[in-house]
Amino acid sequence: MTTQQQAADAIFGAFNAAWSVNASYPAVWPGKTPEVEPIKQTNPWAFVNIVHEAGKQLSLAGADGKKLWGRKGRFNCEIYVRIGSGTEEAYTLARSVELAFLGKTIDGVVFRSIQLKEMGNHGDWFLICVFVQFEYDEVI
Repeated sequence: MTTQQQAADAIFGAFNAAWSVNASYPAVWPGKTPEVEPIKQTNPWAFVNIVHEAGKQLSLAGADGKKLWGRKGRFNCEIYVRIGSGTEEAYTLARSVELAFLGKTIDGVVFRSIQLKEMGNHGDWFLICVFVQFEYDEVI
């Protein structure tokens, strides 16, 4: 069974494998100071986070007193591409993130619904988001 930290590691690992193809495109991770301030550069960049949305008990306690819990949540990836460069690169990057999760189960984390959503212009950047629904079971 998967813990919340193991789920986060699996999710961020899948994203990182897809995103690292573009070595000069930074990613901003939760709780970490970025190595490069992405907003001050011209390369595309991404902000990622995980939001756990639900957790419910799925079983009664066993002989060891532990219960099965169903966890659900959403992985959010915001991709920023400089305005003036068109939308093609934004869609290409969003698709690479989508394919990292589409139809996959990684380390017990099942990925379900994936949505690409164009958010439009934000300052000097065009923003497109990738939202990935996930679920996994945890024994506590």
